[in-house]
Amino acid sequence: MIRWMGWLLPVLTLITSLFPLFPASAAEDPDLPRPPEITSRHGVLRVTLVAGPQTVVIDGVSFNAQTFNGSYAGPLLRVHPGDRMIIRLVNHLTESTNLHFHGIQTSPRGNGDNVAVVVRPGREFTYRIRIPEFQPPGMYWYHSHYHGMAQKQVNAGLSGGLLVEGLSRRIPELAAVRDRVLVVKDHEIEEDAPDAEQSPDRHNLLVSVNGAAGFTIRMRSGETELWHISNQSSDRLLHLSISQHDLRIVGVDGDTVTHAFSDRAVVDVLPSGRVSALITARAPGRYEIRANKVLTGQGPNQTLYRVVGWLDVSGSDVSETFQGIRRFPGQRDLRDAKIDVKRTVIFSQSQDGRQFFVDGRTFDHLRTDARVPLGNIEEWTIRNLSYDLHVFHIHQLPFQVVEVNGSPRPFDGYVDTAAVPEVGEIKIRLAFTNPEIAGRFVYHCHLLEHEDKGMMATIEVYDPAVLRRTVARRPKFTLTDQRGTKVTEHSLAGHYSLIYFGYTHCGDLCPTTLSTMADALDALRPRLPPILPVMVTVDPDRDRPADLGEYVAQFSPAMLGLTGPSANILALARQFGAFFERAGSGEDYTIDHTSDLYLVGPDGRFLATFPYGLSSGDLADAIAAKIQSPGDDTSPQPVSRSDDDQSSSNPVPKAGWKVTAPAGAAPTSGKASTTSGETPSSARQETDR
Repeated sequence: MIRWMGWLLPVLTLITSLFPLFPASAAEDPDLPRPPEITSRHGVLRVTLVAGPQTVVIDGVSFNAQTFNGSYAGPLLRVHPGDRMIIRLVNHLTESTNLHFHGIQTSPRGNGDNVAVVVRPGREFTYRIRIPEFQPPGMYWYHSHYHGMAQKQVNAGLSGGLLVEGLSRRIPELAAVRDRVLVVKDHEIEEDAPDAEQSPDRHNLLVSVNGAAGFTIRMRSGETELWHISNQSSDRLLHLSISQHDLRIVGVDGDTVTHAFSDRAVVDVLPSGRVSALITARAPGRYEIRANKVLTGQGPNQTLYRVVGWLDVSGSDVSETFQGIRRFPGQRDLRDAKIDVKRTVIFSQSQDGRQFFVDGRTFDHLRTDARVPLGNIEEWTIRNLSYDLHVFHIHQLPFQVVEVNGSPRPFDGYVDTAAVPEVGEIKIRLAFTNPEIAGRFVYHCHLLEHEDKGMMATIEVYDPAVLRRTVARRPKFTLTDQRGTKVTEHSLAGHYSLIYFGYTHCGDLCPTTLSTMADALDALRPRLPPILPVMVTVDPDRDRPADLGEYVAQFSPAMLGLTGPSANILALARQFGAFFERAGSGEDYTIDHTSDLYLVGPDGRFLATFPYGLSSGDLADAIAAKIQSPGDDTSPQPVSRSDDDQSSSNPVPKAGWKVTAPAGAAPTSGKASTTSGETPSSARQETDR
């Protein structure tokens, strides 16, 4: 449980003691273990991650955890820019789960970094993640992102490290330096657990590094290592310091810094944050690694200590091969960029701490809270109205912090998480220029208790060129159905159609979506005109008409299966803004594809897009709302709000975004998102995985 202003926030601090110690038991302490590693081969990383319950013993304490492949630290995935990851997630838990690839600038659609995916107990899902060529080498991580259960599952251990190799190509001086990954996790021991004895050294919080405590890190005097430190806590801050040693930061959140930082006595790592730092062992000796648990909230702070391991510096001085970094890679400073739109995002919470809000609203997966055209460079003000610290994180892209509480910040590089001070604000700049990120994804507080209780919102990045084609509203095509009959847009006239792009060899995504579609249309049959379910294959080479007919009939006898020349299918997909691409070669190739559903009216006019991840009930309600109140705009824009709406007398602001056009630009108009009411933040986004 976290507390700020009445809620308890433990803040972890790993500290070596001020003076070296030489205990008699030194030789008995095991070396710091390395997480199990999976490395890409020939540009592809393939792994099966089994999420399941596991009894874990750390430092003599036994507790029930949730792990990937039985490893509490989690398998470390090592890849290079340009690689592909094919990750099969198998769920052996008794609850649903999923994955998020934190910090990777990849697609949020379909089988990509799509947190709308829900893998139910006993089911599996295959993620296909492309690491961009321009992905900065450094430390990232993956973790459960199942809304409503994210804090519980990450706290239980469902996370692991993801290291993008190649840092020495950006900083050649690092080629001779050995790297070490430190995955830092913490676990609150239940007070009634058999091993949870109270003692001055325990305090019910177990801190581990790479799944161990009571370990030894061994270095030779004069030796330099690069430590990739990943704070995989669900909610707790990490402060790292090593007395009599230098910590020289070279990377934060996976990206390199822009200049040489002064040596740090203390390094702060936010929940979900990562720091890559150089450490040079100085005087021989043995140093305690201590964990400080700082309890903050009402009343004075209380600091409790616990030894978690040892740093053992041994041997005579070795000739130091590392002479420092002469030059850091150049990066674009967005302070000099032309800003297309300025927005304000408000973080707030209820007085009892039970609900947390973004712009006065709890998370609703049916709602799109902001839409951004691809290519925009924007400035966002993240304003915190509460007395709790919040940690801002956005998926799919990093950002630059330019101000904190009105004070300008120098350009240190890009991050993907940033602290938002209590009753304060930060200004950040974001470049929505990577075409891979087009789609729907989320931004939220990365204190996961806050996210689970509603402090998350959905953003859609869209390609204006695709939108213009889609808003033409009357898709045209010539294809063939499962009986070999020619079908055009005129064949569908006179009734509503719900269209999906998929294929018969699809592992999980297509059967789930088609089942959801069929169930939703069955539920709508008594209250709406008939709606024709349609699947257009994106794999015409393998999906012969007869096979296609047999496949779609499993979901609905009324479902129409369409195939035809690849060029015709591609032309139709582009009219809807749908994406598909072959992955792999040979007979076992797969298709990466968009997983949205498209509603077309009786006059052939495009009406709406429904995102992947809706339950059949939610989909039915959304279709009904669209047909009964079609409106003129299928692309809702953010609400325009003036500064007058943000008076201090209203601690929970009105819903929506403040959208301000920069000087000299045309004003940006907006409409509220078109949803039929709000769904409680606890509502599940489950699909039949």
